[in-house]
Amino acid sequence: MFSKLKQFKDMRAGAKKAQEILSSETVTGQGAWGKVMISMTGSFEVKSVAIDEAIVGKKTDLENGVKDAIADAVKKIQFVLFKKRKELEGLQK
Repeated sequence: MFSKLKQFKDMRAGAKKAQEILSSETVTGQGAWGKVMISMTGSFEVKSVAIDEAIVGKKTDLENGVKDAIADAVKKIQFVLFKKRKELEGLQK
């Protein structure tokens, strides 16, 4: 029984450490051919949004650019999460 509690405690500590590591990671997603850029942390917090003035007057292009930039950033964060998880698993073996 105590070994199960220790395993749970270790898993919880590992998850907290992973969360701390990931929150320090930052990626930049792009949309509208680089005219919309969004920086996001590993905890999916949007840190900055940059929009090229050339696209501001085009509502549909701007909306699609923001959507694409967010999707790109999320995809990059997921890749970072996968890599970090593999690294952490390798350290625990």
